Amino acid sequence: MKRAALWALTGALVGLALAGDDPMLLIFPLWLAVVLLREPLRAALARLPGTSGFWLSGVAFGMLIEALAVWNNLDVPPAERILLHPDPARDLLMGVFYYGLLMAVWWWLLGRAAFTGWQVFWVSGVFGIATEEVGGVLLRALTQPLTGIPYALLVAVVYGLFPYLAWLLTADRFSASRPAAGWGWCAAALLALLVQWAVYGNTIYRWILVSFSSLLC
Repeated sequence: MKRAALWALTGALVGLALAGDDPMLLIFPLWLAVVLLREPLRAALARLPGTSGFWLSGVAFGMLIEALAVWNNLDVPPAERILLHPDPARDLLMGVFYYGLLMAVWWWLLGRAAFTGWQVFWVSGVFGIATEEVGGVLLRALTQPLTGIPYALLVAVVYGLFPYLAWLLTADRFSASRPAAGWGWCAAALLALLVQWAVYGNTIYRWILVSFSSLLC
């Protein structure tokens, strides 16, 4: 009965997102659907070697959310689109590298310390607030709190969700002998994410533009 009610809620949230013409709201039924299907998803990912299912599922969830962001921006003028690249196809190509690197950082961190799901979620969320729109989200939250803070919280959910869902499905694949991740590890994780963001923006992003110039011209 409880599962049926949750599936009904998932369907209702999908309907509300589509009726409201806001594809990004589909992240909430996605969250519920993964929770409801976590056992078969865990079993499928357990067939992959070691803890690689964490990285793969995180990239997949990240790309799915990026596709929703592309959909959400289709009616926005290219110069105003909040994406990795204003062209949808090029944005998704860049997303493979962006989410691949971000999830690789989390994969490395989780191999060394036992982060809880909540820690993975909020560290990633804070990272999203700090970096989305190159700091514009954080600035808006500080200068226009009535509208900026709710928007920042939505950004935090978007950034926190895909690594959290990957953790939810694969946490038991990591070694149980790792030390618990305290505040120091959380601070180190946030710093590592910020470093990878800088590396991506200053080197990998430019490399993609050069290497795929025929596609990204």
